[in-house]
Amino acid sequence: ANEIASMVVIGDVTGKDIVIVDDICDTGGTLVKAAGLLKEKGVDSTIIQRSNKRILESFIQLKELDSAMIAYAEYHTLAVKEAEGLEEAAVKYLDIIQLNNAKGNYATSNEMILDKFRNEFAEVSDATLGKAYLILAKNLYELKNLAQAKATLKSIIDNSEDKESVEAAKALLKTYFPK
Repeated sequence: ANEIASMVVIGDVTGKDIVIVDDICDTGGTLVKAAGLLKEKGVDSTIIQRSNKRILESFIQLKELDSAMIAYAEYHTLAVKEAEGLEEAAVKYLDIIQLNNAKGNYATSNEMILDKFRNEFAEVSDATLGKAYLILAKNLYELKNLAQAKATLKSIIDNSEDKESVEAAKALLKTYFPK
């Protein structure tokens, strides 16, 4: 039920622009499998990446966390190979973290932030890092880990070069910890 037994590409698709249509998209599995098969057959990976990005954005907009995670995995694989891809992948990852937060999964979101933004996304822009650590601070506050939330906000203020992140951290500090 809802599983693909086999998939075949008919004709030469090397170097071609391809449009993939799926009448029913439950998890995006058909689209992801089709994109992978087309890549194997020589379709330009940037076209596949753009398709995967649109699929991911749709699942995020629909607030479909599980499907967004599946779509992100495929999108991420191609995105990080491009110059701006890592930055964009980090921003999309933050969107998924926000979906997780909407479900109250603050601890899981924090693990996701710490795992990716300490390692793979450590070199993204200060603005994106600032957004990640602001989410972390908010989550820590929701989890009643007040000392760590406060320390995270102070760290953003002391270390970030992104003015917007610094101002947001100052505002949260005043809101969460009025004197």
